[in-house]
Amino acid sequence: MTPVADRLRLLEATRANLSPIYALYSGGGRAAAAIEHVSATEPAVDAIDEAGLRHRLWPISNPETIARWTGLLAGQRVLIADGHHRYRTALAYRDEQRRAGADGSSGRPAPWEQTLMLLVDVDQQGPSVLPIHRLLAGVPAEDAAARLERDFAIRQVATPAELEARLEREPVDAVAFGLYGGGRSRLLVARDPGELRRRAGLDHRPLDVEVLHRTVLGGMLGVRDPERQVAYSSDLAAACAQVDRGEYASLVVLRPAPFDGVVEVAQNGHILPPKTTFFHPKPRDGLVLRPLHPAAFAPASKR
Repeated sequence: MTPVADRLRLLEATRANLSPIYALYSGGGRAAAAIEHVSATEPAVDAIDEAGLRHRLWPISNPETIARWTGLLAGQRVLIADGHHRYRTALAYRDEQRRAGADGSSGRPAPWEQTLMLLVDVDQQGPSVLPIHRLLAGVPAEDAAARLERDFAIRQVATPAELEARLEREPVDAVAFGLYGGGRSRLLVARDPGELRRRAGLDHRPLDVEVLHRTVLGGMLGVRDPERQVAYSSDLAAACAQVDRGEYASLVVLRPAPFDGVVEVAQNGHILPPKTTFFHPKPRDGLVLRPLHPAAFAPASKR
């Protein structure tokens, strides 16, 4: 089952948006300033999760405040940083409802004509971008290194932590990965990044993850079924432990995708590979729920 099909089944069952699409815009802090006074009051939710991240929530119901905020956002170009599958799922659910002849409240868009979204002004509070590593099934690290040595210079590194540090010191225009398996850490740096970019069919400075998905995984490592053979983790130590336990054959370690590179790819109309970025911090799933059929969630006395 594809990720969109799986999410669509969840949406059909819950009939609610359970987590927001994470979207970025460049607004110079103006929209945030319009609602800044709200955060001077007591939040409706104030909680710390198991990772130590504090979540606070202020609902806004004043029509004038909402109108001022939406007016400042009108015409803004929004980049979906995380949530492409949720966006495609929202479109699929909308189309289902249209085909079924469903209708919303009179004079207002039906709830499924919109979706839940978190908007972050990168000019004011740009997020941290963390890497998401690739766990591979059926591709031992020794075999992977042998297949890649023609195109990549391979150097042994003492530990996964040192590998991560070495990756981040590589020049921005290099194409570099880490490889872990069999208790060994390796740094892989492309001998000819331009040639890899050509083979990947890219017309821009390649991000490591683009070369990995377009050229390395299928073309060099023989990964034919990414849905089953590739898993994702943003926790390097936990991912290495999974390989050590034999749950996966190897781990490809990635450095964070540069934010300006992500924006450049999006502005040129291209779609990045799945799980290219992990933006931090993010709100917890379920912190805000948005019913798509509000009457079904209303108390029995109000139906």
